[in-house]
Amino acid sequence: YVCLREGISRLLEAAEIATAGPDGVPAPPVRVARTVVEAGGLDRIVAMGESLRLTDGGYRISQYALAPGERTGLLSIWQQRPLTEADLQIVPQDATFFYAANLDLARLYRELRAGVRKAGPQAYKRLMARTAVLEAALGLRLEDDILAGLGDTFIIFDAPGNGGIFGTGTVAVVELRDPEKFAAAVRRITRLVQRATRGRVRVEVMQAGQDEIGFINVVGAPVPIAPAMGIHGKWAVFGPVSY
Repeated sequence: YVCLREGISRLLEAAEIATAGPDGVPAPPVRVARTVVEAGGLDRIVAMGESLRLTDGGYRISQYALAPGERTGLLSIWQQRPLTEADLQIVPQDATFFYAANLDLARLYRELRAGVRKAGPQAYKRLMARTAVLEAALGLRLEDDILAGLGDTFIIFDAPGNGGIFGTGTVAVVELRDPEKFAAAVRRITRLVQRATRGRVRVEVMQAGQDEIGFINVVGAPVPIAPAMGIHGKWAVFGPVSY
């Protein structure tokens, strides 16, 4: 077990002292790092550690960070709802591997936006201006129409039953709070992509029971897979389909 009993702020203080010029001003990269750390809420970390343990015929590596108080900014990534067995029901019994995590993307987006605003008013104005341009082009609001439709559970898995080899059967699933809203956003984005590429990127739809599956085909290019997406119950399912 290795433990660093100094927080990120203390490490930055040492860097600021070490790189300070005759005028006492730290080097520009260190000043930028200070701004990013404080805007991202990382200055709340007061200690960090890592452990490696032999267990269950293998080994487990764990990282720890002590951050008293409310977790904001990037630290909000580690303040999520715990996974439950119900979250993992979609993983096949024959899965060779899976990774699952809870992440509230809508909240993370708000925290990052607040961090940019804290870092500097000009940077925030540029971010919001570019976001407005993107939203106008899509005809969608990033937070209200896309992120709000997403749940907080993300899972990646591969299984022989998926029919792929060497990882080509890997599937990603995302929980949906509002499947209809998310599906409407995806349909609009795919129409825009087809229009912008003048038909060279096509979305073909097939029916599987009560579910629709969309395949993305690239015309006139040697693309050996057709990325696919469908909505099954409360899950959006993404995966490559080999030709």
